Amino acid sequence: MPKHSVISYNSLLSGYSQMGLFVNSMEVFNEARVFGLKLDKFTYAGALNLCGQIGDPLLGMLIHGLVIVSGLGDKVFLTNLLIDMYSKCSQVNRATLLFECSNDLDEVSWNSLIAGYVRVGANEEMVKLVGKMHRSGLKLNTYALGSVLKACCTNFKDSNQHGKALHSFSVKLGLDLDDVVAIALLDMYAKIEDLVDAI
Repeated sequence: MPKHSVISYNSLLSGYSQMGLFVNSMEVFNEARVFGLKLDKFTYAGALNLCGQIGDPLLGMLIHGLVIVSGLGDKVFLTNLLIDMYSKCSQVNRATLLFECSNDLDEVSWNSLIAGYVRVGANEEMVKLVGKMHRSGLKLNTYALGSVLKACCTNFKDSNQHGKALHSFSVKLGLDLDDVVAIALLDMYAKIEDLVDAI
Protein backbone atom coordinates (compact mmCIF):
# COMPACT_ATOMS: atom_id res chain seq x y z
CA MET A 1 0.00 0.00 0.00
CA PRO A 2 1.74 3.23 -1.09
CA LYS A 3 0.05 5.59 1.37
CA HIS A 4 -0.80 4.28 4.79
CA SER A 5 -4.01 5.67 6.27
CA VAL A 6 -6.27 4.24 8.92
CA ILE A 7 -9.27 4.71 6.59
CA SER A 8 -7.77 2.49 3.89
CA TYR A 9 -6.82 -0.15 6.46
CA ASN A 10 -10.33 -0.06 7.94
CA SER A 11 -11.79 -0.61 4.48
CA LEU A 12 -9.50 -3.57 3.81
CA LEU A 13 -10.17 -5.07 7.24
CA SER A 14 -13.92 -4.82 6.73
CA GLY A 15 -13.79 -6.08 3.15
CA TYR A 16 -11.70 -9.14 3.98
CA SER A 17 -13.99 -9.99 6.91
CA GLN A 18 -17.11 -9.70 4.77
CA MET A 19 -15.57 -12.04 2.21
CA GLY A 20 -14.66 -14.57 4.92
CA LEU A 21 -10.91 -14.00 4.46
CA PHE A 22 -10.25 -13.83 8.18
CA VAL A 23 -6.50 -14.46 8.03
CA ASN A 24 -6.09 -11.60 5.54
CA SER A 25 -8.25 -9.39 7.73
CA MET A 26 -6.07 -10.04 10.79
CA GLU A 27 -2.92 -9.45 8.73
CA VAL A 28 -4.27 -6.02 7.74
CA PHE A 29 -5.00 -5.22 11.39
CA ASN A 30 -1.48 -6.23 12.44
CA GLU A 31 0.11 -4.34 9.54
CA ALA A 32 -1.71 -1.16 10.57
CA ARG A 33 -0.29 -1.57 14.07
CA VAL A 34 3.23 -2.24 12.74
CA PHE A 35 3.10 0.98 10.69
CA GLY A 36 2.23 2.86 13.86
CA LEU A 37 -1.11 4.15 12.65
CA LYS A 38 -3.44 5.56 15.28
CA LEU A 39 -6.17 2.95 15.16
CA ASP A 40 -9.70 4.25 15.64
CA LYS A 41 -12.95 2.75 16.87
CA PHE A 42 -13.73 1.44 13.40
CA THR A 43 -10.43 -0.46 13.22
CA TYR A 44 -11.15 -2.10 16.56
CA ALA A 45 -14.76 -2.71 15.52
CA GLY A 46 -13.55 -4.66 12.48
CA ALA A 47 -11.13 -6.70 14.57
CA LEU A 48 -13.75 -7.46 17.25
CA ASN A 49 -16.27 -8.47 14.60
CA LEU A 50 -13.66 -10.81 13.17
CA CYS A 51 -13.09 -12.41 16.60
CA GLY A 52 -16.82 -12.99 17.00
CA GLN A 53 -17.14 -14.48 13.53
CA ILE A 54 -14.32 -16.98 14.05
CA GLY A 55 -15.22 -17.60 17.71
CA ASP A 56 -11.75 -16.81 19.07
CA PRO A 57 -12.09 -15.50 22.65
CA LEU A 58 -8.32 -15.32 23.24
CA LEU A 59 -7.80 -13.06 20.26
CA GLY A 60 -10.87 -11.13 21.39
CA MET A 61 -9.35 -10.58 24.84
CA LEU A 62 -6.13 -9.38 23.21
CA ILE A 63 -8.07 -6.87 21.08
CA HIS A 64 -10.04 -5.85 24.19
CA GLY A 65 -6.75 -5.07 25.91
CA LEU A 66 -5.62 -2.99 22.92
CA VAL A 67 -8.92 -1.08 23.04
CA ILE A 68 -8.31 -0.22 26.70
CA VAL A 69 -4.67 0.78 26.13
CA SER A 70 -5.73 2.99 23.20
CA GLY A 71 -8.02 4.96 25.52
CA LEU A 72 -11.19 3.91 23.69
CA GLY A 73 -12.37 1.44 26.35
CA ASP A 74 -15.10 3.75 27.63
CA LYS A 75 -16.79 4.25 24.26
CA VAL A 76 -20.26 2.65 24.28
CA PHE A 77 -19.87 1.76 20.58
CA LEU A 78 -16.92 -0.51 21.42
CA THR A 79 -18.49 -1.77 24.65
CA ASN A 80 -21.43 -3.03 22.60
CA LEU A 81 -19.11 -4.76 20.15
CA LEU A 82 -17.17 -6.35 23.02
CA ILE A 83 -20.41 -7.65 24.58
CA ASP A 84 -21.41 -9.07 21.20
CA MET A 85 -17.99 -10.58 20.53
CA TYR A 86 -17.76 -12.29 23.95
CA SER A 87 -21.31 -13.61 23.53
CA LYS A 88 -20.52 -15.04 20.09
CA CYS A 89 -17.42 -16.70 21.57
CA SER A 90 -19.60 -18.38 24.27
CA GLN A 91 -18.01 -16.16 26.92
CA VAL A 92 -21.29 -14.73 28.20
CA ASN A 93 -19.84 -14.47 31.71
CA ARG A 94 -17.25 -11.99 30.37
CA ALA A 95 -19.96 -10.14 28.43
CA THR A 96 -22.05 -9.90 31.60
CA LEU A 97 -19.09 -8.64 33.64
CA LEU A 98 -18.31 -6.01 31.03
CA PHE A 99 -21.99 -4.98 30.95
CA GLU A 100 -22.17 -4.71 34.74
CA CYS A 101 -18.91 -2.73 35.01
CA SER A 102 -19.71 -0.25 32.24
CA ASN A 103 -20.84 3.25 33.15
CA ASP A 104 -22.20 4.09 29.72
CA LEU A 105 -24.73 1.64 28.30
CA ASP A 106 -27.46 2.11 25.71
CA GLU A 107 -30.27 0.03 24.26
CA VAL A 108 -27.81 -1.77 21.98
CA SER A 109 -25.80 -2.87 25.04
CA TRP A 110 -28.88 -4.40 26.64
CA ASN A 111 -30.09 -6.02 23.42
CA SER A 112 -26.62 -7.45 22.72
CA LEU A 113 -26.42 -9.12 26.13
CA ILE A 114 -29.97 -10.44 25.82
CA ALA A 115 -29.10 -11.95 22.42
CA GLY A 116 -25.98 -13.47 24.01
CA TYR A 117 -28.04 -15.10 26.75
CA VAL A 118 -30.42 -16.51 24.15
CA ARG A 119 -27.48 -17.81 22.06
CA VAL A 120 -26.09 -19.88 24.96
CA GLY A 121 -29.45 -20.88 26.43
CA ALA A 122 -29.14 -18.81 29.62
CA ASN A 123 -32.89 -18.33 29.60
CA GLU A 124 -33.49 -17.36 33.21
CA GLU A 125 -30.79 -14.66 33.03
CA MET A 126 -32.33 -13.49 29.77
CA VAL A 127 -35.79 -13.14 31.34
CA LYS A 128 -34.36 -11.23 34.32
CA LEU A 129 -32.47 -8.86 32.03
CA VAL A 130 -35.52 -8.23 29.83
CA GLY A 131 -37.50 -7.34 32.97
CA LYS A 132 -34.74 -5.08 34.25
CA MET A 133 -34.46 -3.40 30.86
CA HIS A 134 -38.21 -2.78 30.75
CA ARG A 135 -38.18 -1.32 34.27
CA SER A 136 -35.32 0.98 33.21
CA GLY A 137 -37.52 2.40 30.45
CA LEU A 138 -35.39 1.09 27.59
CA LYS A 139 -36.76 -0.58 24.48
CA LEU A 140 -36.17 -4.09 23.31
CA ASN A 141 -35.44 -4.06 19.57
CA THR A 142 -37.39 -6.32 17.25
CA TYR A 143 -34.49 -8.72 16.63
CA ALA A 144 -33.80 -9.18 20.34
CA LEU A 145 -37.53 -9.59 20.99
CA GLY A 146 -37.65 -12.22 18.23
CA SER A 147 -34.73 -14.03 19.87
CA VAL A 148 -36.37 -13.90 23.29
CA LEU A 149 -39.63 -15.26 21.86
CA LYS A 150 -37.67 -18.05 20.19
CA ALA A 151 -36.11 -18.89 23.56
CA CYS A 152 -39.61 -19.11 25.03
CA CYS A 153 -40.18 -22.12 22.76
CA THR A 154 -37.69 -24.07 24.83
CA ASN A 155 -38.73 -25.71 28.03
CA PHE A 156 -37.47 -23.57 30.89
CA LYS A 157 -39.28 -22.48 34.04
CA ASP A 158 -42.44 -20.51 33.17
CA SER A 159 -41.37 -20.19 29.50
CA ASN A 160 -44.98 -20.28 28.26
CA GLN A 161 -46.04 -17.50 30.63
CA HIS A 162 -43.01 -15.40 29.70
CA GLY A 163 -43.77 -15.91 26.02
CA LYS A 164 -47.39 -14.86 26.42
CA ALA A 165 -46.39 -11.84 28.51
CA LEU A 166 -43.93 -10.82 25.80
CA HIS A 167 -46.68 -11.22 23.22
CA SER A 168 -48.84 -8.77 25.21
CA PHE A 169 -45.86 -6.45 25.58
CA SER A 170 -45.20 -6.54 21.81
CA VAL A 171 -48.87 -5.78 21.05
CA LYS A 172 -48.85 -2.85 23.47
CA LEU A 173 -45.79 -1.38 21.72
CA GLY A 174 -47.03 -2.22 18.22
CA LEU A 175 -44.08 -4.54 17.63
CA ASP A 176 -46.29 -7.53 16.84
CA LEU A 177 -46.74 -6.10 13.33
CA ASP A 178 -43.02 -6.39 12.63
CA ASP A 179 -42.22 -9.41 10.42
CA VAL A 180 -39.45 -10.73 12.69
CA VAL A 181 -41.65 -10.54 15.80
CA ALA A 182 -44.76 -11.89 14.05
CA ILE A 183 -42.87 -14.93 12.76
CA ALA A 184 -41.30 -15.52 16.18
CA LEU A 185 -44.76 -15.34 17.79
CA LEU A 186 -46.23 -17.83 15.33
CA ASP A 187 -43.26 -20.13 15.81
CA MET A 188 -43.50 -19.90 19.60
CA TYR A 189 -47.22 -20.71 19.70
CA ALA A 190 -46.82 -23.55 17.21
CA LYS A 191 -44.01 -25.12 19.24
CA ILE A 192 -45.90 -24.88 22.51
CA GLU A 193 -48.91 -26.32 20.64
CA ASP A 194 -51.18 -23.34 21.32
CA LEU A 195 -52.46 -22.68 17.81
CA VAL A 196 -55.53 -20.81 19.07
CA ASP A 197 -53.37 -17.97 20.42
CA ALA A 198 -51.15 -18.15 17.34
CA ILE A 199 -54.04 -16.84 15.27
